[in-house]
Amino acid sequence: MIVYRITHKKFADKLVASGIENRWNLSGQFIIYTSENRALACLENLVHTNGESLCSDLYMCLSILIPGNAGVTHISLKDIPQNFTNEKSIAITKEIGNKWYKANNHLLLQTPSVIIPSENNFMINTMHDDFMKKKL
Repeated sequence: MIVYRITHKKFADKLVASGIENRWNLSGQFIIYTSENRALACLENLVHTNGESLCSDLYMCLSILIPGNAGVTHISLKDIPQNFTNEKSIAITKEIGNKWYKANNHLLLQTPSVIIPSENNFMINTMHDDFMKKKL
């Protein structure tokens, strides 16, 4: 499987997670957010930029090869509240991600995109043993 991540060029030679709290993880959990295709990765980044153009030479799209036997925890729309962008729902998505991260059973957490719910993002647990098997 190949997943995609848009990143600043200065970080393009490595995959690092900041540990910053986000929609699917708590502070101190080292998760890398990726998408199932380049277009979704671009959209996911556009909503977080302040007018910086992703077409500039500041950014790069990484293709990350995940081993075929890597485990995936699947979260579907039926597993989360209908409006999973509100404050109460974000607490639920963080708890789902926290359980996945702490269990450390699977390298990936597949989640619906907030922007296009019929498409998926993949969270990578950098603490999982299979993380070292991925390739850029």
